Amino acid sequence: RQEVRVLTVHGSKGLEANVVFLPDTLSMPDKRLENSILWSENAALWPAEKSMEPEACRALREAMRRREHQEYRRLLYVAMTRARDRLYICGFEGKRERGEGCWYDLAYSAIEASGKAKEIKITGFDVPGLRMASPQEGEPEKAGEEGAADAKSLKPPPWAYRPPPEEPSPPRPLAPSRPSEEEPPVRAPLGQDNGARFKRGTLIHRLLQSLPDLEPEKRETAARRFLARPAHGLADEEQREIAAETLAVLEAPDFAPLFGPGSRAEVDLSGEVSGYVISARIDRLRITPEQVSVIDYKTNRAPPQTAEQTSTAYLKQMAAYRQALRLVYPGREVRCLLLWTDGPKLMELPNSLLDRHAP
Repeated sequence: RQEVRVLTVHGSKGLEANVVFLPDTLSMPDKRLENSILWSENAALWPAEKSMEPEACRALREAMRRREHQEYRRLLYVAMTRARDRLYICGFEGKRERGEGCWYDLAYSAIEASGKAKEIKITGFDVPGLRMASPQEGEPEKAGEEGAADAKSLKPPPWAYRPPPEEPSPPRPLAPSRPSEEEPPVRAPLGQDNGARFKRGTLIHRLLQSLPDLEPEKRETAARRFLARPAHGLADEEQREIAAETLAVLEAPDFAPLFGPGSRAEVDLSGEVSGYVISARIDRLRITPEQVSVIDYKTNRAPPQTAEQTSTAYLKQMAAYRQALRLVYPGREVRCLLLWTDGPKLMELPNSLLDRHAP
C-alpha cells in the first residue's frame, strides 16, 4: 500500500510496515495522571495526603509504578517490532530534559552495548547517531515489469526543483445563521405582559423542534406533558392554547408534509457558494426525490405581514441556504420557509424574492 500512516503504538498492534519511524521517544508517563486510588487484591485505598501515607500505601504505590514502567517498556517492544526492514528511532529534546529511562535511552544503550553499532553523522543535526544493520536473511523480491524502469524514468520531474506557488487565498467564510445585516429587534423578555409572549415563543420553538419526530397521534400528549412542567408556570388554559396553535402548524394540510416522515431537525450544512464558505445549521429539512424544503425558525420576533416585508438579513440567509442546497441536490426544487413562533406563522419565500438577495 502506497501510503504513510500515523498511528499510536496501541493502534499499530498487529500491523507491520517495511519502514517505521518512532518520532517521539523522549516522553515519559505523566506522573500528574497517576491514579490517586491505590488498589490491593481485596480493597481500594485512598490516602488523604502522601505525607500521611502508611507503609502499606507506599508499598502499593511503588508496585503500581513498577507495573506502569513495565507497561511502558512493553509498548517500546511493540513499537520496535512493527518494522519489517528498517526502523528509525528519533526524538526531540526541548527546554525540559528528557526523563531518565525513556525509550530513546533504552534503545540507544542496548544498541551501543551490542558492539554491532556504527556511529554515523545525521545530516542537518549536530548530534551523533547509531546505525545497526543485520544481513539480509530472505531472498529479495525480483523486480517485475513495474520495477524494471530505466534510470531516466527515475529522475525527479522538473517541478521538483521549483519552489511551490503561493497558497491561494481561502474562500471567505459566510455563516448564514449569523447574518452580518442587522436583524429585526427581539421582543423584550419583560414587557407589558411580563414576558408572556417571549416565553410563549420560546416554548413553541421547542415544541416545533421535537414534536415532528413523534407519531402524529402522540404529539398532543407529549406537548401537554411538556407544557405542564412546573418550571414553565403556565395555567391550564395557556397550556391548551400553546399546544393547539403548535399542532395547528404541524397538521395544516399545506405544511404537514414538511414536518412528516423524511424531515429532519438541526441539520448541518456546509459548502462553497459564490466564493464564500457556508457553514450553518438548518432548523428543519425535508428531502424528497423531487423537492428539498428548508425551514428556519424565528423566535420572539414580530412576523411581517408579507414575505416582501421580511428583513434583508433573513432573505440573504435563506438565499444562501437555497444556493448551497441546489449544489447538493441538483435538479430538485428548493423551497425556503420561515416559521415565526410568534403566532405561530409559517411563511414561504418566493424564488423571485430570494433571487434578489443571492450571495
